[in-house]
Amino acid sequence: MMKTPWTNIQDHTIIKLAQYFSSLTTQQDVWREVGKSLVAFFEVDVIAFGKLETNKDITMHSETFSQKHSLKGHRDHRQILNEMLNNNPKKLQEIKSEIFQVFESGFLSFKTISTPTPLSLAFLPITHENEVIAVMLVGYIIDEPFPKDLLNTYLAVAGLVGTIVTRLDAERELHMHREHLEELVKNKTTELNTTNEVLRKEKKALHDVEQFLSATVDGLSSHISVINEGGKIVLTNKAYRDFAESNKIEHSTVSEGCNYLAVCDAKQGEGSEDTRFFAQGIRDVISGKCASFEMEYPCHSPDEQRWFLGRVTPFAGDGPKHVVIAHENVTARKQAEEALQAERDLL
Repeated sequence: MMKTPWTNIQDHTIIKLAQYFSSLTTQQDVWREVGKSLVAFFEVDVIAFGKLETNKDITMHSETFSQKHSLKGHRDHRQILNEMLNNNPKKLQEIKSEIFQVFESGFLSFKTISTPTPLSLAFLPITHENEVIAVMLVGYIIDEPFPKDLLNTYLAVAGLVGTIVTRLDAERELHMHREHLEELVKNKTTELNTTNEVLRKEKKALHDVEQFLSATVDGLSSHISVINEGGKIVLTNKAYRDFAESNKIEHSTVSEGCNYLAVCDAKQGEGSEDTRFFAQGIRDVISGKCASFEMEYPCHSPDEQRWFLGRVTPFAGDGPKHVVIAHENVTARKQAEEALQAERDLL
């Protein structure tokens, strides 16, 4: 009996093949690598893979042929197989029909075709989750059927191929998802950095404006404070703070953060009536009852007689309501008026 190509297949050959398949990466054409491996390890004459298209047509890909030559006087195997697979429509259709049946049934099939050289073919399902995803065609130029042990070996190889293909597909999909996620993170990071830079510039611009306004307000001689609609002091100028310090007024009653109206309401003793009247004027401006309010009042110290003119005006602009309270020292005018009145009284 003539020695068959698969006579030399040993267990260690299958182990080496399994190890090689397991080492394949997503950068490699797994179908082409499987074909080359079976030709090299199992001395296969032809191997190809069938795919079932959505229109039920069968396409074949990754055909790999043995480089060896048959017995003296025979043509090159590659030439014979190329003629059979690509230049012989009838034989090719026979093969596609067998592949289609494997897709339909999920079971292996085998067939011998004359090219006219006999070609013994096995059609093995490659599955994933009990679904046939491809059919592996293995052929030997020999007029002898595949022995059962060899078919079992190739079924095991087909199962291994299915596992490897599934793993690599999952790795490719994971890699694509990772790249997509990295791209999203990159874009979001760029967007966030751009937004942060815009916010930084806006914050700096706002800070510059606040510094300018603060310097402008601090340059005014009137004692300025700004309160919100609840009466809380949110801003004071230098003249206001210097007056409070020089007159030893308790810091907690006049500083930013305290409630201007509450302090006015709590005033007792001399001047308390004027203070509460002024507080009511502030409330009228906050509520919109009055467009503005002003009041002249005495504010004497132990060392001097002093008069102030308090003005309350709404803060221009959108947003929460605020009012500006300005206390202007009108002592010189008041003293001039009193002196003029005294001269008139003498006449």
